[in-house]
Amino acid sequence: MTFVLTTPKQSISKSRMNALKPKMKKSPLERLPKMTQQIFAQLLESTNITDAVVDIHCHAFTHKNIPEDYLKNVTWVPKGIANVFLNLMTGEFAKTYNMDSHKEIVDQMYSIYFKAGGRKLKHVFSGLLMMDMQRAIGGRIEHDYDSQLRDISKLVKSSYVKGARTVKYGDYVLPFLALDPHNPDMYKYFVSAFTKKINRSDDLFSKIAPVFQGIKLYPALGYLPYHPSLMNVFAVCEKLGIPITSHCGGVRTHPSAKVIESQYIDAKGNIKTKRINLKDEKANGQKFSEFFIRPEHWGRVLKYYPNLKLNIAHLGSNEEWKAYRNGERHGTVQRTFNLIKNHKNVYADFSYSFYKKVNIKAIYQAIQEEPLLKEKIMYGSDYYMCQVEKGELADYYKNLKDVFNQDQELHDNFFVKNAIRFLMG
Repeated sequence: MTFVLTTPKQSISKSRMNALKPKMKKSPLERLPKMTQQIFAQLLESTNITDAVVDIHCHAFTHKNIPEDYLKNVTWVPKGIANVFLNLMTGEFAKTYNMDSHKEIVDQMYSIYFKAGGRKLKHVFSGLLMMDMQRAIGGRIEHDYDSQLRDISKLVKSSYVKGARTVKYGDYVLPFLALDPHNPDMYKYFVSAFTKKINRSDDLFSKIAPVFQGIKLYPALGYLPYHPSLMNVFAVCEKLGIPITSHCGGVRTHPSAKVIESQYIDAKGNIKTKRINLKDEKANGQKFSEFFIRPEHWGRVLKYYPNLKLNIAHLGSNEEWKAYRNGERHGTVQRTFNLIKNHKNVYADFSYSFYKKVNIKAIYQAIQEEPLLKEKIMYGSDYYMCQVEKGELADYYKNLKDVFNQDQELHDNFFVKNAIRFLMG
């Protein structure tokens, strides 16, 4: 039977979602823990920052959260990349991927940072991005998305001992809720994740704590940013200052569906459906993914919601940065820069592509040439996905420090302040 990916009817209506909006946390100051707010306020006033880093783009999902058919999609990407990925399934990536809990992965990441940063490093904040792959990718999944969110809620509400003090994970781990319009409960997840107090009479998921700081989108799973269901969510996000991080680089993840019926809002505001046939996955998979992650798609969204806080994640792939370094000024990198320059609340994180030092130097130079970018480009590691490449998080972090330390103001913005502005508005 052909797997067709379609847009389901939401379990609660748009009007119901909007009616619940008054119960949602109205600003970042209501969402962020008090301790986090205090540290953020101090950091925004600081210069020559050596004691903090904000990793705005990282992951802690485990093998239990990934559908069984996910690895079959590796055959859709170029042969060389697929071989690298498969070879590393027995390396460091595999060790992390096969950990049993989000806490293990978060603890491992933090131990790497504190070892790499030395005694001076006191604060490591992480924008922890959820992944909801079970709608677009087939196969059995051990822990569904609901379970993943409950696990993250428990993690954020727990504590650990650091030196002579007890530290709350929630003061430093800042989760982003993954939304997918193919999920019939998307509106429910959205409302419950940002509501002050869950009430069963409101027909919400009462076990999901409102510990989330933003939204994570992954259009490569078969939807456009201007999907009608997402546009309804964006209206609320703009009003309440909820930041959005959208995957816009790399082509390694694709739907396993053979046919995708993707809804979207056309230029006149009408709801249309684009039908895509992927029977020849090896030929079409990469092109399909590249289409959905184009940053310019967000231009249509921003016409409707110009004050939306948006992070264009990854700021291009390694291949796109190679083209940029060779003088290409019409590709993904430049189109992302254009979005940033034309919209006051659009940012980008430089996660993953930075594993090559030549790319680090390239973005450093690009920022020097376009000063507005100095307040818009953020540090992200894409941990633990970066383990697919050669090198370790500690090496990536050190390489970035070595380059960005040449400009102290840029260093402070890149590693700390820009992410705080993105989160707090």
